[in-house]
Amino acid sequence: MSKFAGLFDEPKTSQKKASQPARPKTAAPKRETQSEGKKLGRPAEGKRSNPNYMQGTVYLTKDTRSRVDDVLREERKKHGKDARDFSELVESLLLKWLGDSRT
Repeated sequence: MSKFAGLFDEPKTSQKKASQPARPKTAAPKRETQSEGKKLGRPAEGKRSNPNYMQGTVYLTKDTRSRVDDVLREERKKHGKDARDFSELVESLLLKWLGDSRT
């Protein structure tokens, strides 16, 4: 007989559980909603929520991505929040490749 044979049978109740009175369920704490004026979650200020951006996928070797991440990390140490991120680097390189004067 399989060790899973009784898996879907009716659950067996122990004497301990049967003798305990059932506790009433308590209501979950009330959360703030948008109708109360305060929005939940992070503000929609990033590239993901900006309609001028779209997500793209590229395949890079692990070595290349690791080296790029190292250089970008060093830039963040030097320039703080003003340092570019990976998507800004790719955007600038693609615009340069296209010959766009916005770079």
